[in-house]
Amino acid sequence: MIAEEPTHSLSEFVWRERPRQQERTSEFCLTDPHFGRLPSTPSGSFTVNSPSFASISAQIFEAITQITSIAKITLSAQLREKVSRLAQLPENWDGEGARQIKWHILANVVGTLIRLRQGPHQFHEPFVAPTFDGFIQLDWHGDKRSLEVQATDSGWEAVGTSVGADNARQYYTAEFDRNEFGQIKKLYQWFLGDELIWPFL
Repeated sequence: MIAEEPTHSLSEFVWRERPRQQERTSEFCLTDPHFGRLPSTPSGSFTVNSPSFASISAQIFEAITQITSIAKITLSAQLREKVSRLAQLPENWDGEGARQIKWHILANVVGTLIRLRQGPHQFHEPFVAPTFDGFIQLDWHGDKRSLEVQATDSGWEAVGTSVGADNARQYYTAEFDRNEFGQIKKLYQWFLGDELIWPFL
């Protein structure tokens, strides 16, 4: 059963339930606490009926699909298709007990990528993969540096790898809250080479 999530910072998938005496409805919207609604997002939430878990699942997938179409100006068709496929993964999608993707995490990831894409720096779309416990990992790989950022219960975990002139590899790690977009931005700039030193040293 999907829990009634609190409002999440950065990119939020808001769930609001009306009194049980009334017809049960859910409202979804993609927002950002620092900049308001993300660019091109409609000003109003859209409302859907949700009398059962099965219909809730279908409606949340529809909401994710609408979010990815909102992002079509900034995210490629391949990445939008990947997000849609992640939203449709069922429980036990790997046959070994993997959890269904948490929808508020998926919306958070979409919002993060939109903000990175709209920055002044060069944007490389990451490889996006589901994790066993229902979260998402973003991977960027270059000739000299790589960056892996994974959503967790408490926020984000990051691992960076750099290759020196002697071909020796150095590894770095970081953890930070989900609403700290500035930290992801610094890590991404490090991956591009704009930041020479790992931001969390």
